Amino acid sequence: MNEELPTIPANNKDRYFKGQQVNENYICFMRHHWIYLFREYIYFVIFALIAIYALLNIEIIQNVLRGSRELKMLFLTAFLIGTFFMHRFFIRMLNYFVDVGIITDMRFVDHQKSLFFKDNMDSVDMGQIQNIERIGEGVLPELFGYGDIKIYLTASAGVKIYYFIPNVKFHYRCIARQKEARQYILTERHQPTLLPTGAVTQANLANSTQTLQNNNTNQNNTPPQAGLINNVREANTLSQNTIDIRNHSTINAKIDSPFAFIPNGGRPIPLEDEMPK
Repeated sequence: MNEELPTIPANNKDRYFKGQQVNENYICFMRHHWIYLFREYIYFVIFALIAIYALLNIEIIQNVLRGSRELKMLFLTAFLIGTFFMHRFFIRMLNYFVDVGIITDMRFVDHQKSLFFKDNMDSVDMGQIQNIERIGEGVLPELFGYGDIKIYLTASAGVKIYYFIPNVKFHYRCIARQKEARQYILTERHQPTLLPTGAVTQANLANSTQTLQNNNTNQNNTPPQAGLINNVREANTLSQNTIDIRNHSTINAKIDSPFAFIPNGGRPIPLEDEMPK
């Protein structure tokens, strides 16, 4: 007979990105919208056209520069400026691909990285997010589907804005859903299971019912004074079996473990009107 092997929990440490935690699940990632580089595209096209024109008319340019020192200095200055903007364009393109935002089921990670000068990583726990705002104003954001996402944190000075987010509606819904799921998990983890006021466990209720039936059977054979004493004892038994959470200090003073007072193994206990009669 084949035995089932025990399941081993997945270890996601540094699985999809550096800094991923062991129990953290990757959801998606995002970059800036391509319109973020629109100005760089315009500069690149302008200097590319100038460079092509200069190469096609190189002989005319040489004849013009041959007898004028000032024109040579002007041409050299224009050449250096064009080279600077060309290098700037390719550096911005590389930075566009390495600067990403990562959404997991626990955090929102903003990895701000450049080719030479910057490598920052900022993470926001989904449980610390208080509100999310999606900003998309103008014709271009509505036409191309990008926008900004503003995140309000529970801290006093906690407002983060992420610009030029592509498919902003999808990423907004993704962050909102992971925020709700994360906050629900944290709330359930730190909220102990308590009995409602005046609730009685099923075992204690069965014992009390059996005691009342036995006492009612023997009540005809008991003198009136003894029956009064038995009724008092029954009332004391019910009061001892009833847990009233209005006085936590009395309960916790008698129990060493803070979770030992959870009855019925932590399972929900029916209210008084739901208990069998």
